Amino acid sequence: MMKKWIDRFGFRFGFGFQFLVIFAFMVVAVLGFIVGLGPAATWGDGRAEGLKNPEWLSASDRLYAFADEITPDRLRTTLFVLADDSMAGRETGTPAEWKAVEMIASHYLDAGIDPCANLDEDAGLLDFLQPYPLQALRRDSLVYEVQFGDKVVRSTESGRSSADFTRIFGGAEVLDAPIEFAGFGLYDPDRGIRHWEKNSAKKRFVLIFDEVPDFTPSPSSTPPSTTSTPVAKPITERMRDGTLLRDPGIAGILKITSADPAKYEAKDQENRLTFNKPENIQPANESSNNLSTRFSGYVGSVHPEMAAKLLGLSSTAELETIRKQITQNPNDFTSRQTGVSLSYQPFERIAPFTSHNIAACLEGADPELRDETVVIMAHLDHIGIGSPDLDGDRIYNGADDNGSGTSALMTIAQIFQQAADEGVRPRRSLLFLHVSGEEKGLLGSRYYSNHPVIPIEKTTTAFNIDMIGRSDSKHLQQGVTEYVYLIGGDIISSELDRMVVTANEKTSRYLLDRGYNDLNDPNQFYRRSDHWNFGRFGVPFVFFFTGVHEDYHQPGDHAEKIDFEKLAGVSKIIFGSVIEAANSDTKPQVDNQAFIEATNGRR
Repeated sequence: MMKKWIDRFGFRFGFGFQFLVIFAFMVVAVLGFIVGLGPAATWGDGRAEGLKNPEWLSASDRLYAFADEITPDRLRTTLFVLADDSMAGRETGTPAEWKAVEMIASHYLDAGIDPCANLDEDAGLLDFLQPYPLQALRRDSLVYEVQFGDKVVRSTESGRSSADFTRIFGGAEVLDAPIEFAGFGLYDPDRGIRHWEKNSAKKRFVLIFDEVPDFTPSPSSTPPSTTSTPVAKPITERMRDGTLLRDPGIAGILKITSADPAKYEAKDQENRLTFNKPENIQPANESSNNLSTRFSGYVGSVHPEMAAKLLGLSSTAELETIRKQITQNPNDFTSRQTGVSLSYQPFERIAPFTSHNIAACLEGADPELRDETVVIMAHLDHIGIGSPDLDGDRIYNGADDNGSGTSALMTIAQIFQQAADEGVRPRRSLLFLHVSGEEKGLLGSRYYSNHPVIPIEKTTTAFNIDMIGRSDSKHLQQGVTEYVYLIGGDIISSELDRMVVTANEKTSRYLLDRGYNDLNDPNQFYRRSDHWNFGRFGVPFVFFFTGVHEDYHQPGDHAEKIDFEKLAGVSKIIFGSVIEAANSDTKPQVDNQAFIEATNGRR
């Protein structure tokens, strides 16, 4: 038995250590049999006694009694730590990710829950971790050289220094081109506005004012039309930038965002936080992760003092004068050369790094079923530090996404261990899995499913928990907060769906909303989170989710906004669903042919 569990979980053991452990186990087993104790138990520290009576241990009603241990206060304590500013948004590939990993693994160690990778008494924090290799683009610095005749003005943008230019996006390649002043950068022949000429054979940077005035003619100045031709819509900044970047003659866009140097410098300070931050994260050694696949066109902002110099002005105040003149007479403006050129050179590198999943295990009580496993998972990562909101908050705390799912999983695992310590275990084994890299493309769960701690064919069910701590606008408008979306379930396995319904009836009795549970739903939530990496192998799953809200992927996703009563209610449903799946006589079968066809070839 020990060898089987080592073979199953032991991705950290060497052969010699395995031999010694197996030999010692055999000696203990033989001695136990000789003295009349029967075969030695798989697990130590007193748990063997309970394993003698698996029917008593796996009684579902006794496990359900522990659901009341899932309380708002218990969840609150964990979640406020996960979503604290000190966690810096838990972004994959940053020190903040490791801080979260260390906190979660320590929770399992302190709770006495076993790591899947090590079943001896001296398990440590590292035994809970499943490391996996990734690589990312890291930006070290960007160098700008402006050629004013014989004079060159050089500045470097990095995490430690400011420059006369600040990259917004793009700029993957070296660029060297003259600068052309193009007003607001508009090209709209229907309105008679041509601030630049398209398809020029000569590459150039265009210097433009950032904001786009609304040049839509007013109703009083537009003659009545007898045709059905609609009036042209206002041009947005995104439309304008897209038109410019699609032109083969445009090397990049230089935006004059403000005539106030203080505003530029504040934005530049924010941008410096992104240096050396991992971008384009992908599994290591994937050939697609290289600089040639990234967007070469440059988009950035210009310090107003540099913008004035580029235009030959004596002060930044004159920038505002020019902006007003073009706004008042947009049809009269045509582009002009500045006589200045810009050389741009990015210093970037592909850097390998290691991310971590966290796996903890509770062995089942039934000798006939304990080799089968129910997986309960949640992603631990969020999106880190980024653009500030109106209050200047730049930390994307991710309290709901997915601090709520992470704290629920940690609490559920602790309650199952508490029950086991009191002699009550589920029949099948449980795997508590925290994955990283979800926000970067389900990377952690994909690695796990390709390198499982427990064979996928022995995984009967997967429950995924992601964003279960708030309510969406649809339900709030109806005055309903006691609900949860079920995704998966009956579109995969009708039997698994019945298990969740039963669990809900025995616990929280919430509304089970299946509004997104359609293989043809445009949101495609059934394959947009980590459960999909089990579903693609035919493992039936249920995704528990309470919907998006105004703070989704925003700095405002704070722990103070979590509905902890609701979080506890949904967690109890999940706890009961695990009991039903782990204690059923048979594992749920995939019985929806449409799902089988949807997953075919997607591995």
